[in-house]
Formats: sequence, C-alpha cells, structure tokens
Amino acid sequence: WIPTFQADVITQRHLSPLGFGSTIEWLLLVGDALLIMFVLRYVFEELSELWGMKRRCDYFMDAWNLVDWMNLILIVATLIKRIETWSLSSDVDPYLGDPAGQRVSTFTNMYSVADNVRTIRGILAFNAVLTWFKAVKYVNVVPYISLFMQSVTKSQRHLAAFIIVFCTCFF
Repeated sequence: WIPTFQADVITQRHLSPLGFGSTIEWLLLVGDALLIMFVLRYVFEELSELWGMKRRCDYFMDAWNLVDWMNLILIVATLIKRIETWSLSSDVDPYLGDPAGQRVSTFTNMYSVADNVRTIRGILAFNAVLTWFKAVKYVNVVPYISLFMQSVTKSQRHLAAFIIVFCTCFF
C-alpha cells in the first residue's frame, strides 16, 4: 500500500517568525534565540576541546564527541530550514475571500512550506533521540544504565562500521 494523500497542519508560526504576534509566539522566538546562543557556546566549547588535544584524531575517536557535533549541526540545520520556510511562505499569497467564491484559480499551493515543516519535524525528532541518548550518559542512578553505557562504549567501533554499511546499502 502506497500512501497517496498527506495532510499536514501548518500553523501561523510556520509561516512567519512571530506567527500572530501573541505572547507565547514571542517567547518561542526568544527561546529560539537563546538556543542559538547556547549552540554557539557549545560549538566553541567543542572546538576548544578539539584544539586542546595533542592528537586531533583522538577527539574524533570518541563517539560522544561525534554525537555532540551531530546534535549541534542538527539544531543549526533546523534553524536554517525554518528561515527557508519563512522565506518560502512570504512568497505565498493565500486566498482570503469568501469560501463560496473560491475557484481552482484561487488555490494556494503550500506544498513547499508543508514539505519543509515535515522535514523540520523529522530533524527535531531525530535530534530528540540524540539528546536523550546523551542525557542517559549522565544518569547513573539506575545500575543498568551504567552497564548499557559501558556496552555502548566498548562496541562503538563495531557500531560505526555497521552504520557505514547500513547507510551505504539503504541510502
């Protein structure tokens, strides 16, 4: 079965940075700005950690550093995709007249905006999994978590090889 119909919900916040300009939308925009400042701080922190190592390849041999970089890159990619979506939606001129007077010629194609919103949601979902995976690293309350983290640390070379083969075969 192949899905041939998709319905996406596009809010006003997807169409412009402030949406309708409500207090919550202002707070969300301020939160996004704070997130970008934190991302810049963590990028500089990771760069200082990289420059502080005698052998730079050792930095990239630690899988946690790669997860950190992937997390930061995905946050920046999400911001870029949001800005692209806002610019796409500024070119759209939707029909705002009487619904009874709407014709085929008044149809507003929002596919590119909806496609970007779908991509943003996918990136955010994957980044949430990465973030929780990073958070688990610091939780030592449950004894099985530390055993799990030791297993992941020991198997990171094999896991990296699996990911490379998997991506080669399926993408």
